[in-house]
Amino acid sequence: MTATEQAEVFIPTGHPVRRAVIALGLVVVVLVVSWAGGLVEPRVTAVGSSGEYDVLSHDGTLAVALRNEAFAGIELHGARVLGGGVTTVAAELDGVPLATHPPLGGNETGQLSVRYRVDCDGGLPDGERTLELTVRTSIGITRTVEVQLWRSYSDSGCR
Repeated sequence: MTATEQAEVFIPTGHPVRRAVIALGLVVVVLVVSWAGGLVEPRVTAVGSSGEYDVLSHDGTLAVALRNEAFAGIELHGARVLGGGVTTVAAELDGVPLATHPPLGGNETGQLSVRYRVDCDGGLPDGERTLELTVRTSIGITRTVEVQLWRSYSDSGCR
């Protein structure tokens, strides 16, 4: 290489640091909007619950006010009570079976009713009872959400 020839050196044009900061900022905004909107992970909470239980037939009904905390709608595809000896019979949202209920909109509350039966063979142990919800987000991602219901079931009538 002679003194008159100069080696070509790459010199970036523009502001690469500013572009990187903008790109990172956009990624953060997309993640926050996805979380707040419930697009990837449903944001469902149980506002309150009540229930009835018949100790003779071992049938019960659980009523839970479900709140969609996100701004995007969700579809509820399934609901069941989890716990030893508990079998879910049917579930409805606002009196409509889950299979035909329209999506629960953003920041809306719906009344979920779950009918269940307790199998008393060998008695029902105390323990946690959880409501398991199968929820589909507005972009089509299906997730399972668990809501803690009550801790003890000693008054089940199973002896």
